[in-house]
Amino acid sequence: MACVLVATTLPTREAAVALADAVIGGHLAACGQVSGPLASVWCWRGAVERGEEWRCELKTTRDRLAALEAAITARHPYELPELTVAPLAGSERYLAWIEEAVRADG
Repeated sequence: MACVLVATTLPTREAAVALADAVIGGHLAACGQVSGPLASVWCWRGAVERGEEWRCELKTTRDRLAALEAAITARHPYELPELTVAPLAGSERYLAWIEEAVRADG
């Protein structure tokens, strides 16, 4: 089973921590880190926008990815949330722990 790192940004630390709590509590991610604040600059509807955001990085498996993406989208305050996915490599023991933590049966 392949593990992945999923990242999103949110407008407040509280929102980022609440999202991490929800998806980890639902066994959709094994763990998460919230970092920030970040100075973000992006293009939205033809204008350059600026704001402060908080990054939430979550570790899960490819098997749980669709459910995690759906949970993030449902809970996210942005109309179009950032949702990036990258393969995750690491020690066999750590990756096995991620797989165990996100098993649907807990």
